Amino acid sequence: MLVNNCSDKFCRVCLSSNISELISFGEQPDSSHLLVAKSSKFYAHDLSLKYCKDCGFVFIRDYVCPDMLYNEYKWVTSVYPASHVSDLCQELIKEFSDSEDFILDIGSNDGYILKLFQDKGFNNVLGIEPAVDCYNKALANKVPTINNYFSFGLSNELKIKYGIPKLIICRHVLEHISELEDFLRGLDYLMDSSTLLVVEFPDFEAISEKGDISSIWEQHVNYFTEYTFSCILKRFNLSIIKKQSVPYGGGSIILYIRKNNNIKQNNNIIALADRPKIFTDNSIKNIEYISRFFENLKLSGNRIVAYGCGARGRCLINITEIFKYLDYVIDDDPLKAGSYMPGSLLPVFTPEKLYEDMPDYCFITPLNSKDTEMKIIKSHSKFIECGGKFIEMYPNSSKKLIEISNT
Repeated sequence: MLVNNCSDKFCRVCLSSNISELISFGEQPDSSHLLVAKSSKFYAHDLSLKYCKDCGFVFIRDYVCPDMLYNEYKWVTSVYPASHVSDLCQELIKEFSDSEDFILDIGSNDGYILKLFQDKGFNNVLGIEPAVDCYNKALANKVPTINNYFSFGLSNELKIKYGIPKLIICRHVLEHISELEDFLRGLDYLMDSSTLLVVEFPDFEAISEKGDISSIWEQHVNYFTEYTFSCILKRFNLSIIKKQSVPYGGGSIILYIRKNNNIKQNNNIIALADRPKIFTDNSIKNIEYISRFFENLKLSGNRIVAYGCGARGRCLINITEIFKYLDYVIDDDPLKAGSYMPGSLLPVFTPEKLYEDMPDYCFITPLNSKDTEMKIIKSHSKFIECGGKFIEMYPNSSKKLIEISNT
């Protein structure tokens, strides 16, 4: 079900009505759910990006109803933790010496981050998590968690019951938020001059430079640069005091934010007005190149499979239409075996299939961490020893779009 509120006729960042279409990827299936049978019905939606001509913010205007996406999320943070999160938490723990400081994690998943704080003696912690499966895992991990979406209304309840947080963590949540104005109002209401807000989200500047179409899918309704996010912060009297870039998710930004008060605004943040066009040009080139690459491999008589059926991989496979050249998909999660990818209807198998079948190429679909991709390749060195080759996309070690690994 697509939602298009009248408020979304305006830019979510600067409230301008000067909105134009950036690029359309056509009708795409919901990448959040696998199919139990080939005949199963799946939901399709128009995957089009809009952009604001005034501030450069890029977004999906007609978004999918959140309950369809997040009631059951099935992505558990502790299974594939981002490599930088432990260091980030250690840095934040040093910032707060009082173990009674109230720490709030919005979009807390299974409580992985808050558990790191608990292990260091911080017990006044609370998670907000809308996905029931992740919420239940958090409770099993003995992490206090509320099963709800964060909003201005919820911020009122939190402030009355728990007080003002010293630290608010919000990792890879803001790109999912369609009601951005309400969400920022809630953050602003919960903060005072002593509160540190730490947010992390995909960096649209990095996405644009690479033409990374694997970062575009229906769950990500907002595509921020540091500049566009600073625009909405200014409206709520919030200031960026520190920035950090990490490779997670193809390139992400971590921002440290406080209430303005006497904080000097960073006026050196550059408005990258050309980023939307750069993304469009690079993504079109990449779609053509990826499709041609796999087509040529197939025409040469090679058998190709994919490894990983997460949302990023599913969306890339459908946008580029390389499913025409793939035999099936492998995934480490045994619960996914026997299901089918939406749109492409490719069957999903466990990794054992790789050795039973011995295809010529195995394409590692883009994952949030290149470390995870490398671990997959190393754990299947036997496949390479038997003559198989892995295909990696957006490799760290090269400026190439695609790299073939047989060592």
